[in-house]
Amino acid sequence: MTFLPFEDASKTSVQGSADFGSLPCILFKNIAVKDAQKEIFSADGEWCPEKPAFKMKGNGVDASIISGILSLPFPLKGPSDFTVEGTTSGGEPGLKGDLVLKNGKVLDDIPLENLIAVFGWKDGTFSVNSLEAKSKQYFTLTARGTFPLKWADIPASKSPMDFSGEVKDGDLAFLNFLELDSFKNAKGAFNGHFVLQGRPQPSLRLNGGFRIRGAEFDSKYLARRAKGMELELKIEN
Repeated sequence: MTFLPFEDASKTSVQGSADFGSLPCILFKNIAVKDAQKEIFSADGEWCPEKPAFKMKGNGVDASIISGILSLPFPLKGPSDFTVEGTTSGGEPGLKGDLVLKNGKVLDDIPLENLIAVFGWKDGTFSVNSLEAKSKQYFTLTARGTFPLKWADIPASKSPMDFSGEVKDGDLAFLNFLELDSFKNAKGAFNGHFVLQGRPQPSLRLNGGFRIRGAEFDSKYLARRAKGMELELKIEN
C-alpha cells in the first residue's frame, strides 16, 4: 500500500508505503503524516513482534496511540509527543522510547496537566526509567520501576513488580474519580511515598508512608461524614 501526498499543502496528507504481505509483521517505508505546519506522525522499519526493527514518532498525537503500541494496562488520553524504537539484539526483541503528555487523562478520568516518561520493554518486562506526572490540584508524582507486561504475542515475564514513587502536593479528591463505593466525596492534603513489590498472585506487597491533613469523606460504614482527620500512616506488608 503506497500513500501519495496531496497537491494542496494546506491539507493533512500521508506519504510512504506499508507492506502487509507477511502478517503479523508490517513493513513501513517512510510513512509520514503531515499537515500544513508540521509532521504529525512517522513510522519506518519492520513492525514484527519476534524481531522488531522500527522507529515511530508522534507530534501532538493522542496518547491512546502510544497506549495501544505499548499494550499499557492503564489508558492514556490527550495530545502527546512520543518516540518508540523497536530493536532486536542477540535474537531478543525490545522497545525503548519516551513520552510527553500535556493536558490529558489517565484511567479515563483523572486529569494530567503533564506527564514525562522514559521507558523500555524487554523479555516481558516493562521498565519505567523515569516518570514525572502532575495533576493540577490533585498530586505531583515521581516514580520508577518495572512490572511484567505482555507485548504483542510475547507473554509477560514471571518477574515480580518492583515499582516505587513519591507523591507531593496531593489532594484526596483524586480518589473521587475512582468511584469507590465505600469512600466518596473525599478531600484533604497528603504527601507520601510507596513501594509496590511482588506479583498479584499470590500477593502484591505495598510498603510506604503517607501524611494526611484535614481529611474529609463519606462512607457507607459511617453514620456521618468524617471531618478534620490528621493521620500519619505507615504501611508495612
